[in-house]
Amino acid sequence: MTDVKLDLHMENMYLVRYGEFLFATVNPTEIVAEVWGTQFINDCPQDAWDAVDTDAIAKEKGATICIRNGPRYWTLDLIGKDGQPDPLVMEDFQGLPMRLIASVTIPIEALKMGGYLESFVDRKSFFAWNKGRRIFELINPDGKRYVMQALSQAIDPTMNEEKLGKLGDVLKMPEGWRFETRVLEEQLNCDTRYEDACVLQDEFQNSYCAY
Repeated sequence: MTDVKLDLHMENMYLVRYGEFLFATVNPTEIVAEVWGTQFINDCPQDAWDAVDTDAIAKEKGATICIRNGPRYWTLDLIGKDGQPDPLVMEDFQGLPMRLIASVTIPIEALKMGGYLESFVDRKSFFAWNKGRRIFELINPDGKRYVMQALSQAIDPTMNEEKLGKLGDVLKMPEGWRFETRVLEEQLNCDTRYEDACVLQDEFQNSYCAY
């Protein structure tokens, strides 16, 4: 449990499964997307996930494209927020219920490079990794650290906790980047309740946030 005072929080999130759809509008420099997800509703059943026609639901939502983001598994321990619970905005996407999570802006270059470029997410959340938790980090050439918040099975369906320990051996990182894993000696917090979260992905679509 965190020492930070939060109005709402969910513990025991490590390796909880979820999936997201990004309803994106594309322009020459960036992608702006609404993020819908199964978090706290269901565990993104594989059959239901596979059955959704993303072209059809993108058209229904008036988006340029619907991007599958997942399935994913959290690699953090706690998610929190301040204030009253957000109004629950839900839709059923061809049998897969989801709720509106956030909005995100993604540079076009990030897609071309396969990751390693920052995006910004308006999610107003507090993330925490417990003392004693093994974490996985990307470090850019300037020493800025990004801790993995969720692993993805979108590219490698066999991606799991065991594979994360050896991820540094297979990542094709830009020059000057490095991957590290360590066990926390104290709780690690990523507090984006009052500012946009700075996030990025590797080429396997594992997601990380700056802290």
